[in-house]
Amino acid sequence: MKKVFFSVALILVGFTISKQVIEPTVLETILGKIERHTEELPQEKVYLQTDKPYYVAGETLWFKGYVVEAASHQLDSISHILYVDVLQEGVDTPISTEEFKIENGGASGHIDLPIILNQGNYQVRAYTNWMRNYSEKLFFTKPFQILKASKIVSENIDNQGISDLAILPEGGNLVHGVESIVAFRATNQQGKGVQAEGHIIANGKDTITPFYTQHLGMGTFVLKPELGKTYIAVVKQTKGETKVFSTFPTVQPKGYVMSVGNFKKDNIRVKIAHNIAGFKEGEQLYIVAQLRGRVMASAVVDAKNPNSIVAIPKDKITSDGVVQITLFDNTGVPQCERLVYIDQEKRLQMSIQTDKMGYTPREKVTMSISVKDAQGTPVQGNFSMAVTNKDAVTQNLNTENLLSYMLLSSDVNNQEGVKGAIENPAYYFDKNNRSAIQHLDLLMMTQGWRRFSWKEILADKYPAPAYFIEPGFALSGTVLRPNGKIYENAKVTILATNNTEGEQLFMGQSDNKGQFNFLGIDYTDSTNFMVQLERKNNVKDLKAQMNKPVEIARSHFIKYPYYATDITSKDMSGFLKNTASMLNFDKQMRGGDSKMLDAVEIKSKKTEVRDTRKGLYSNASNSFQVDKNLCANYTSVFQMLLGKIPGVTILGQGANWSVQIRAAANFRGAIEPLYMVDGFPVSKDNINSILPCELESVDVLKGAAASMYGSESAGGVINVLTKRGNPSYDYTRDTTSGVLSFKRKGYTLVKQFYSPDYSKKDARHEWEDFRSTLYWNPSIQTDAQGKASIIFYNSDEKATFRSILEGIGMGGLMGSVSSEYIVK
Repeated sequence: MKKVFFSVALILVGFTISKQVIEPTVLETILGKIERHTEELPQEKVYLQTDKPYYVAGETLWFKGYVVEAASHQLDSISHILYVDVLQEGVDTPISTEEFKIENGGASGHIDLPIILNQGNYQVRAYTNWMRNYSEKLFFTKPFQILKASKIVSENIDNQGISDLAILPEGGNLVHGVESIVAFRATNQQGKGVQAEGHIIANGKDTITPFYTQHLGMGTFVLKPELGKTYIAVVKQTKGETKVFSTFPTVQPKGYVMSVGNFKKDNIRVKIAHNIAGFKEGEQLYIVAQLRGRVMASAVVDAKNPNSIVAIPKDKITSDGVVQITLFDNTGVPQCERLVYIDQEKRLQMSIQTDKMGYTPREKVTMSISVKDAQGTPVQGNFSMAVTNKDAVTQNLNTENLLSYMLLSSDVNNQEGVKGAIENPAYYFDKNNRSAIQHLDLLMMTQGWRRFSWKEILADKYPAPAYFIEPGFALSGTVLRPNGKIYENAKVTILATNNTEGEQLFMGQSDNKGQFNFLGIDYTDSTNFMVQLERKNNVKDLKAQMNKPVEIARSHFIKYPYYATDITSKDMSGFLKNTASMLNFDKQMRGGDSKMLDAVEIKSKKTEVRDTRKGLYSNASNSFQVDKNLCANYTSVFQMLLGKIPGVTILGQGANWSVQIRAAANFRGAIEPLYMVDGFPVSKDNINSILPCELESVDVLKGAAASMYGSESAGGVINVLTKRGNPSYDYTRDTTSGVLSFKRKGYTLVKQFYSPDYSKKDARHEWEDFRSTLYWNPSIQTDAQGKASIIFYNSDEKATFRSILEGIGMGGLMGSVSSEYIVK
């Protein structure tokens, strides 16, 4: 483990600079515990880009999920399942939960919002199963609203009056006789920062200092607190009256105060002051700076000195983000803490260029995308883009985006009440905003929660995780004897069937406790499963007790004090004016049930549906139909087929069978046929493991009929057609001994966003097109030159359209950018 120690040769009037004295025992213990915590309990972050901030019931919410390792922000593909919930205010459980497949650190999908949903506040929540081991506060949660044409959202809230005044001493403590910088935040009933000014009063009569807000209700003042005095803040209200807040923390008789300056280009200045006497010569205090759980730098100061200054070189900070600076006393107990944001400008430089500045309705739009790093080197990566009607969809560009969430909100925003919500987080990442650095430092002083808790880190004992990393879906259970007792080392075969992946066959064995576990299985939508169990002596009288799938995470609708996007009556009118037309257009484009063309009567012979289980052939040379009364007399397929099919010779018993069709042979000896189950090649052992009564029929291909399968079919083909392979088979009626059948829901089947091509003739193009989301693409890949190009067509709307592009490059750098164009 590499440890960084440093000191600073710096003289400031009134302070003594600490000399470097390394005390390895306490400091190395602290650093070791931090490192072990990060390594043993790695975390993940999830972010969703959605196409817009509010919807009409019946619309589709489109999203792209980004999953990263929390410390490095590298795209993370350890977890393969992304859970996405929709929560409704006032409802205890999610109104929907869907699972989406994570590939290369990303998952795209959609949520159809039922037409029956009421107008109100909703949230989309995303997480992995591993994230459930930590606080629910670490789940990605994004509020959105559902609107109705007949209603307009209106809340009678005093937007100017001050409802709360949070008093937050820098470093955490007010200590007797030690001067402190004190931050504050004034908020209204919605939790939004509001302008405020007033005075700090001691003992109800002595004016100590004035104060005033600098940004979104935040500001600072200086206070030298005294033990025994009571402090209050008297705030001037908008109408001239005053309001008193007695929210000061208790003044401590002894303690530490830490102040941090983050406005120098090269270093962070950390000032330590205390009023504690009695330290021995050589005793030290410790400063640790960490970024997302990784130690960036550490230092020691002389404990006997009541005033010390340490400078942390910024080149020690390896990435952008929130740095947590903590002061530990001589025994290793944390005493003060301060957050600072370090901007190393390690983010993507992204641009969007349209081939024109202005367009006409339904005209083709070509967009060129360019992505580079801060040094101008092209970056390959994965990006997502939404293009919306700016006139119909109000979007506050200072609200949460990929950058602000990953680098800021996910590490400091506790999302609980007005003190935790970050207002306009993207504001602090606007390079054109000269006040952003100063205002961001104010924000760092008013946020009170951290992703990492010192209590759990210093305890150095971590409970076993209750939820595991999912490489895919799992099918697990226990094998039982007919009498209910455990049967160990049974042969377990699982057949999965659906309309997307077709058939998947999994084979394994239970352990000495009768348990089996198939991990990393991928299946989509509603999938039928058949579990077949077999003893060592081929007897199939066992039972399977399946474990339940992962339970839905508990629901907690986080009461956001305000919504980042305010919707006015005018905005609402613009959004809803063409809602009916928009939903109807979407239905028609996707082949809805409304009639589009005049009915035409067509007369033709009925076409028989081809059995897909037969693969390349239509008619077999011979076909044996399995009778339910006959199959019950046999324990294996080959035993049942003995002497039943002309030209097929079967010899053997138990697990050892030899099969020839028309005595097929070459100079090496007899040639066995190619074996298939429902058209998929398998081994002979697979055929022998199937219970005869699970079959519908057996097809045999000979000569020319078999040759279409190539050299592997030189000995002919035997294709076993199972009942469960038939799409119309009802699994619930299966009670075969040794076999368990059930259905489970897999990954949500993702539909494609429909983007019409108006250069082609299509009867559907006669419909009016007033979509608020004009274009959505969750999978834009930049090439080696950092370039990508996309094409889509405008709607019928004459308006300004806004595109928002977000994404992560291969090196973990991320970015967000917006652009606009006009349709006249």
